[in-house]
Amino acid sequence: MLEKYGNMRLCGTDPFKESALPRFIRKPKAIRSWDGSKMPGFGPEVFSDEDIANIVAYLKEMASEKPHID
Repeated sequence: MLEKYGNMRLCGTDPFKESALPRFIRKPKAIRSWDGSKMPGFGPEVFSDEDIANIVAYLKEMASEKPHID
């Protein structure tokens, strides 16, 4: 069912500036929190700074690919 949406950004990363994404990945509730939010923080023991830079680069690349929905 979701195949038709391709790279449509459904994960909520759109509102973030690229510089805020690493902080959001490390400690999401310090950036944005709401009742029922479940994303944990990912410390350096889980993702290195290089890992997070790669994640941000990937999200940036995906954001540049505009989906075409018929």
